[in-house]
Amino acid sequence: MNLVKYFLIFSLLYYFNASASLFPINSGIENSENNVLINDYWYQKARLFNDLMDKKLLFLKPNTNKTAFDIYDNARDIVDSQIKLSTSVTEIHELGLSSSHLDFEYWTGYFWSLQVGLVGGRLADMKFLKQSDWKGKMNYVKTNPAQTYVPKKIHLLSPSEKYELLIGDTENILTSLMWKKGQQTMDEFGQIFSWIGLCDGMAVATINLPMPKKSITLWSIDKKNKIKFYPEDIKALGTLLWKQGNFPLTIVGDRCNDSTPRVNPNGRYSQPECFDTNPGTFHLALANQIGKAKRSFIMDSVASWEIWNYPIVGYDFKYLNPQNLDQSATPTTPTYLPPSEAIIPIGEYTNDKYSQFRSPLAAFVVGVEAQVNILKDRYPQFLDKDGPEHNVSSVETFKYDLELDQKGNIIGGEWYTHEHPDFLWITNKGAMAKGPFDNELQGNWDPKKELFPEAWVEPALRSSRFGIIPSQIVIKLFELSNQEGEGFNPN
Repeated sequence: MNLVKYFLIFSLLYYFNASASLFPINSGIENSENNVLINDYWYQKARLFNDLMDKKLLFLKPNTNKTAFDIYDNARDIVDSQIKLSTSVTEIHELGLSSSHLDFEYWTGYFWSLQVGLVGGRLADMKFLKQSDWKGKMNYVKTNPAQTYVPKKIHLLSPSEKYELLIGDTENILTSLMWKKGQQTMDEFGQIFSWIGLCDGMAVATINLPMPKKSITLWSIDKKNKIKFYPEDIKALGTLLWKQGNFPLTIVGDRCNDSTPRVNPNGRYSQPECFDTNPGTFHLALANQIGKAKRSFIMDSVASWEIWNYPIVGYDFKYLNPQNLDQSATPTTPTYLPPSEAIIPIGEYTNDKYSQFRSPLAAFVVGVEAQVNILKDRYPQFLDKDGPEHNVSSVETFKYDLELDQKGNIIGGEWYTHEHPDFLWITNKGAMAKGPFDNELQGNWDPKKELFPEAWVEPALRSSRFGIIPSQIVIKLFELSNQEGEGFNPN
């Protein structure tokens, strides 16, 4: 059985549906606002993965060289199952897969940093933003509770506070958990790291939920307050759902847990896990999943312990003779060639500083410059209307070579770019993140015809205690943002 699939199955059994959670669903601790054990999903995944390898549950050993594919570098795991994998550089080129860009309505948003209180941060409130650090912002929220913003300043509240008004949560359960996560981090590390937030939730939400196009207005369940949700608020709640929810996923590559990975004299990371995703796997994933399947996957773009998850929406490959690949500090403009001319026998690669790491099956080698289009996060813009013109993307350039066997199939490679993808991951096609109590939300809610259902309040509150919003509620908010008209007015 493939390691990644085994890993996910084991995670499923171990974590009761492998919750991608800051607040684990089955922690064994009393489920109340004051007693929720706060955890980090990727840390748990990495710890479990290390346990599997340490205990040799699979009786497999990772390839410590990492130039050739090892047991968790299988591109097949990141490519939709119905796609026939193209593994030859020349075939990929001949099929027109040297360039591909996805055409679907995606959106970009903010990763809701822990420094601002996750989705409990009042980023539309200038007084909140003037607080210099996390502690100042937390104290501001404590001394200026949400109730003091009612009714005239509701639009300045955080996404979680607006949601709490909607469902009648007078205890601010969800918002309290957002700030408790920061307190836990502060207690443990003495600081709030700038890169910690909901970037994985944002990355997967942007490609699985429709773009919220306009502000919506809903009345609180007690009929007292008219609540305005900006598109940014709706995106934030969708991001939290995909951060915290259960959904099937596959991970390819390693997680580097070192803040300053060790480097060999030739500039190569010496720790196998920091070599990260094999460039051959990366190349095959781009060509087959983006190029053939026409569906995005996500990469952690930083080769260290920081995690920056971004969806990939396009790429362009350029090939060059690796013998002429300038690796100096001031590189000259490279000469790009068709693959048939860029591929050379590995014995002719006399400038190969990675020769000691090559696979014994490598017969040929080719140089690649890949320009990869990714969706970036951006600071919230609290506008009444949103659209593609507000999306933020960038082009990341990665240089690497590919090792080819006698038949021209890609079997590995080496990175020439110091920063390169750490790990890759993807959700199942058509998957939807789910909360632990989604099945308790019986019936339907039409926000244009009725208030928030009384029968949904209790499971919504229970979900808040686990730091999540039921998927049915999030879907309704996204749908309403794409419809004409506002929510039901009871007055």
